[in-house]
Amino acid sequence: MLPSEWQLLETFSTHLAAEIAAGVLRADSVPVRVESFGIVPGLEQGSQLMVPVALMHRARWLLAQARVSDAELDALAMGTPPEP
Repeated sequence: MLPSEWQLLETFSTHLAAEIAAGVLRADSVPVRVESFGIVPGLEQGSQLMVPVALMHRARWLLAQARVSDAELDALAMGTPPEP
C-alpha cells in the first residue's frame, strides 16, 4: 500500500504494547504496521500503530472490544466473578 493509504490508529509508550494491539488486529485480518520512534535505534520512545485508511473504523472497533477493564483484571486475578 502507498504511504498515504495508511493512517495513525494509536500511539503506545512501548513497542510491546503496540505489537500486542497489532496482534489483535492481525487475528481479524486487518493489516497493520508498527513504527517505533526514537533518537537512538533500540531505545524507542514509543511506537505508532498504523492501519489502512479503509479499515480504520473496523480497527477501532476491534481494539475497543479487546480492552479489559481493571475490574475484570481484578476479578480474574482473585478468581471472583466480575460485578455487572
